[in-house]
Amino acid sequence: MKVCQNIKWPIIITSFSHVYESYNFLSDWNVRWVDCSSLTGVDGMCDENGRESIQNFLLDDSFCGIHLLDNGNYHYLSFLWCSKIPFDFSLVLFDHHADMQETMFEGLLSCGSWVKSLLDFNPHLRHVYMFGVDSNNTVFQKDYNQRITYEADLSRPLGDFPLYLSIDLDVLSEDYIRTNWDQGKYSISQLVESLELLWKSNKILGVDLCGEDTNILGNQLNQAIYRQLIEKLKSLSAV
Repeated sequence: MKVCQNIKWPIIITSFSHVYESYNFLSDWNVRWVDCSSLTGVDGMCDENGRESIQNFLLDDSFCGIHLLDNGNYHYLSFLWCSKIPFDFSLVLFDHHADMQETMFEGLLSCGSWVKSLLDFNPHLRHVYMFGVDSNNTVFQKDYNQRITYEADLSRPLGDFPLYLSIDLDVLSEDYIRTNWDQGKYSISQLVESLELLWKSNKILGVDLCGEDTNILGNQLNQAIYRQLIEKLKSLSAV
């Protein structure tokens, strides 16, 4: 399958909080900005009107690419990017949280439930591989036991299907980045090494990144991590 191979991946930014506007290094690349700041009913949870608006904004954009989602409150956008994949795939999630909560209302997407919604409603999703999830968040209904793997061996291929990668930077410790959620223990070198191993043994369809603390706009620590990861992803996707 060569659908996302040998093409120049775009960088697509969904801007809700304006946090990325202070990231001056983004001007080094051709970036598509999608202004979502005027939308209501989308912070943390996304109602049907918000979902329809976002889908319309992203109608012509491909799941092949590097997608910046804003802070962790908008991680549910991974559900929408994955919904664009028209064939069987697996999800690789780097996150301190499993995002497997029950949804509060039918049809409502949320940053804490989108993975469960993806497992429940996306017929093309075959498996979820989770890395960095807090052990307190790894107990789910038995119905999902055969569809979720924790801390898989990255030295070998992850199953038989191409992979979509979703990275919440709260998987990193506070030594490396500051986000608006409690954080894990990964180092940036661990995350980068994991990405390199994934690319070596698997077909990668696309990647998204989220995780910021909008109370410290322009944070130099966060900018450095984002720049390092985007540069790594661009180099890996170009191979």
